[in-house]
Amino acid sequence: MPEGQFAALPDVLVQHTTTPDDCWFGFWEGHAGHGMNLPHPGPRVHIPSRENYLARGTVRDAVRTLGSCGPDLWWPQDRAWFVASDIDLMSTYIG
Repeated sequence: MPEGQFAALPDVLVQHTTTPDDCWFGFWEGHAGHGMNLPHPGPRVHIPSRENYLARGTVRDAVRTLGSCGPDLWWPQDRAWFVASDIDLMSTYIG
């Protein structure tokens, strides 16, 4: 996702959840060697062909990257929406 759109996305999504201060973020394990400071072992989520380390924060924390890597998956605790992207894809999906 272009940087400007990514930076604006939390401001839009925060309006569409009842839990803006409780959000989950999934970071692909392949980014782990790129300066990410995630607790090991920590919670994980598996999707086909991708293992993701989980982190928790606010919706607006999505733009705070870890080692220059943004989250590949993120969703608020109330599951009002879901954002997914992938290192190998050209698109970001929001549902």
